[in-house]
Amino acid sequence: MSSRSTDELRRILASAKVSTEDLLPISQEITFDANFSGADLQLLELEQEILDSFAVGDRLVIRGEDNDYAVLCTDNSTFELKHVETSNSLLILKKIFYPNDEERKQSMMGQCEDQNKNDDYSEPETLVSVTGGKQFIGNISILQITHSYYEPCKIKPNLARLLHILEPSAYNGSLADSEEIGRCNHLEPITMDILLDKVPASKREIEDYIQSNLRTIQIDGTIRLIENDYLFQALSQVLDCIDSLSWETKDIKRDVVIKELNGLHPEFILKKIFQWFFISQVNEYEAQGSSSLELYSMNKYEISRFLGEVILKTGRRFTLPDFLLAWGESVPRGLKVNLNQLEGIAVTDVESTPSIIWYFPEDSLPETITERFAILFETKSKWKLDDIMPYIQNICVSAQNASLLLTKHSRVHNVRGIKYYAAKHAK
Repeated sequence: MSSRSTDELRRILASAKVSTEDLLPISQEITFDANFSGADLQLLELEQEILDSFAVGDRLVIRGEDNDYAVLCTDNSTFELKHVETSNSLLILKKIFYPNDEERKQSMMGQCEDQNKNDDYSEPETLVSVTGGKQFIGNISILQITHSYYEPCKIKPNLARLLHILEPSAYNGSLADSEEIGRCNHLEPITMDILLDKVPASKREIEDYIQSNLRTIQIDGTIRLIENDYLFQALSQVLDCIDSLSWETKDIKRDVVIKELNGLHPEFILKKIFQWFFISQVNEYEAQGSSSLELYSMNKYEISRFLGEVILKTGRRFTLPDFLLAWGESVPRGLKVNLNQLEGIAVTDVESTPSIIWYFPEDSLPETITERFAILFETKSKWKLDDIMPYIQNICVSAQNASLLLTKHSRVHNVRGIKYYAAKHAK
């Protein structure tokens, strides 16, 4: 839509009692565009972190399945999209000019001389001089008027869904494993692209969660979770082999163990067992001036936690003394068990007689914050801070955010100097 003529603009300024001397070097005349629409475009507010991601070439992707809230993802972070309404009318313009920005001024004046061939609209923007070259008025087109926009809020995505996606195609070590996957449509191989389609989170967050929380392998470009029973079998045979060689919890020769168990498990599985449950002593020996790439020591935390979880999965509830006895006997000599090793997978009730413990994994809880707190307080009426944190930290961006969540969804009371958190409206 073309701008008004110079005479028309002068008459409008005179009618409005505006002197041309009061005009900025370039002012703007706003008109409705020929392609004006009611709701084709949506405004998205971008914070600095998102803008910085553009500077390094990241992509912005909106993710989420049909039943999810849409999230905006960079390569490294996830943002919840909140729909914000405003009483002000927000004008979506084809172009805009800031009069005090000399570079923009020159750019816009250049557009009056040369039509931008890459512009999606046929008409060029125009500038009209109203004072013989000192003040100009440019024509700006309104494409749409809206009263809302989307505000991205950084969140920590709940990635427990990854476990449920990977479980059906878990690797069980059998020779027919790959053929079985191929025959069953519901056991389709899972790739990173599939995970990105199904999980509302950034690629980096998905990769980090898999690395730190799940035990997976890659076969022909697919991501395979290790079946829990098979993992227990393989680890038990590794530990039995170490015991039969009369080795302690350190100075364990990985290559010797792999050779001893040759034929029972694929070599890549045994190497993964050492990666997950043992610690390389390379740095220790380098510090001593020697080198031994084969030597490993047991990761006491990971082995104890895994074997404790195996026992917990076999029953609903255990008396705490019986469980601690069975757990202590299941770990290799030289390893000590501690309830802190079961954070996020077990709950204890020391006020009952006798004290009891049961399996309660964090990844089984709902992703929705309100539903998660409801189940937590249904499971236990009151929680210590250290006990409840493992069940909410995966949905918190920061420690401050965790404190705000607890304030919003619980109430605090003290019992003999100990702080407990209970349901907000509990009796």
